[in-house]
Amino acid sequence: MIFDVGSASHPGQARTSTTDHCSVAQHWVTDAQLAEKGRLFVVADSLGQDASDVDSRHAVNRLYQLYYTYPSSNVRESLQRAISRVGVELYEESIRHQRPKRVMLVAAVLLGSHAYLINVGQTQAFVYHAEHLTALTPARAWDEIIPSADLPEAEREKTPAHVLGWSRVALSDSVHRHLALNDILLLCSDGLHQAVSNAETAQLAAQAAHAQELADQLVSLAVQRGATSETPDAATAVAIRATAKGKGGGPFSLVASWVLWGVLGVAIVAGVLGLLSLTSPSSRAQPTTTPTLSPTAVRLDSTPTLTLPAILRPTATLPATATSTRAASTPTKRPTSRPQPTNTASRATPTSSHTPSLALYDAPKVIAPYTDEPVYLDENNSFVWQWFRQLTAEESFEVRIWKEGATPPERGSIRTGAQQQRFWLPGEQTGKYFWDLLVVKTTGAQVQPISLRSEPRSFWWMGPRPAKPTDTPHSAPPTHTPVPPTNTPAPPTDTPVPPTNTPAPPTDTPVPPTPTPLP
Repeated sequence: MIFDVGSASHPGQARTSTTDHCSVAQHWVTDAQLAEKGRLFVVADSLGQDASDVDSRHAVNRLYQLYYTYPSSNVRESLQRAISRVGVELYEESIRHQRPKRVMLVAAVLLGSHAYLINVGQTQAFVYHAEHLTALTPARAWDEIIPSADLPEAEREKTPAHVLGWSRVALSDSVHRHLALNDILLLCSDGLHQAVSNAETAQLAAQAAHAQELADQLVSLAVQRGATSETPDAATAVAIRATAKGKGGGPFSLVASWVLWGVLGVAIVAGVLGLLSLTSPSSRAQPTTTPTLSPTAVRLDSTPTLTLPAILRPTATLPATATSTRAASTPTKRPTSRPQPTNTASRATPTSSHTPSLALYDAPKVIAPYTDEPVYLDENNSFVWQWFRQLTAEESFEVRIWKEGATPPERGSIRTGAQQQRFWLPGEQTGKYFWDLLVVKTTGAQVQPISLRSEPRSFWWMGPRPAKPTDTPHSAPPTHTPVPPTNTPAPPTDTPVPPTNTPAPPTDTPVPPTPTPLP
């Protein structure tokens, strides 16, 4: 099945930044992965008063990474496991950063005429078929999304919810559907399908000539409706129309087929004209020049060692061609020694030296961190990449890391057979770094590259996150609170001291009475 795809998103009239994020790109996925696992399309929406597209964008990026790297060809299992893992990661980050990270999303995988969908939250999927719009996923009220906001942390961790990141367990709705020709699959955020009715969506789908036109019109109408709402929301739509049946990855497959048939037609016509020219009298009139060239060409291949000076110095070939012409007029069996320097056909020698570079495989696909992503210690400090085949026992991935302004090292500091590697950098050496990788083969003590090197990817090393030290002052007062009680008994220890001093005056008082009886 061949698809026409369009996407559109708007933050809403009253917002400067959007909470939604969508992706229809497959640029880093290999052809083998697309053939095995299909094409993934996602619409995500962040929740919360201070929400932005950071959480939704992170959820979409991680979903792509986890889905295509999951070691199974089962689409449903790979998609469900990837979404569950994204939910766990969002929950763990919200606990670590003491900030809610909650995302709703709808994802669709298209493989042939099959559509595999999973929805979490108030995002929805629709299909336009035979002039009717049908909701593929159920519409859920807000009180169904989160069970209760007052649950203690220990209980909330295991309580399922229709949102990613609220707990470790996310509830989802799974759907499988066959798409027919001219069917339109719609993935929508809640800000779109709550503002535009199903009847309006069906009318726009019937009138739109292309998927991009439909996505633009739906988002524009939702934004206009949201302008009059008390709480305008962002609106996002992904439209996918099945335009033709057959194998292929997009509309360009149709163009490629027409080009192929055109090339074949031209080749057939050229072949017929060539046969006609061979049978014409003019083609038979000049057979004398051909025999003189063929034996010289055969003899020229006898000594390939003399060809390099002829190739490197074109000026030397001029006299050589002159001798070969004279050899054509003289007897043809003795010019073996003279035409040898003109044997430019022996280019096989230099081409053989370039064979290793031509045999290099394509570079691995760099996935994460994404460009200029902030990377924190013990959080997202992992390199993720993909390659089109499994490595042998002698092969491995070699990763280089260097800081901005430094010279890239000649060899990598990380060598692994996996397609994901956790890394550490000194916490005090924060700043912008670059990394790349290639595939190498180790034979004894020799390490030889067997793939091209990937394009360098930049990231910001932030070291350990400084948010946690701010929580320590809150725990400090309880440690000092018992100190005042330890000081309170000190006054009672001092109180008996005055009584010990009080009897001293009585000892002095009897002295005056003793002299009184003398008079």
